[in-house]
Amino acid sequence: MKHLFLTASIAVLAASCFKKDDNPNAKCPIAGMEGDDCQTETRAKLIGLWQAETYNPAIAKASATTDVHIMHFAGFQKTMIQAAFDGAQIKISNQRINDTVTVSGIGEVYNDEVLKINWSYTLTVKDAPVPVTENWVEL
Repeated sequence: MKHLFLTASIAVLAASCFKKDDNPNAKCPIAGMEGDDCQTETRAKLIGLWQAETYNPAIAKASATTDVHIMHFAGFQKTMIQAAFDGAQIKISNQRINDTVTVSGIGEVYNDEVLKINWSYTLTVKDAPVPVTENWVEL
């Protein structure tokens, strides 16, 4: 009986080790990539035009697979900033928008029938910080 229990335990353990993970949300070990074969860029869902309350920003690929360029951020025309995307958040490190304005902040990405980004960032205008929250919707 003891041998039967031991044999059954080993069989269950071995089967669990060789079972393919069917979880579609399993993370690819390669930064900036997703999917079973790690061939889909995580940022691909962000690329394109967005609608903010009073302006239309755009997101494009940057050189690293974890980075994006954001054009017209905060309504500043003819500007481009760089941000890092980890699959759930877009992080903007402190950087210059123009001669007098810098920006830093985070956008929370979520899908509520359409892809949305909830932004919380700080514009610093001539050394005076201005906190901003806004929502973007994918066009």
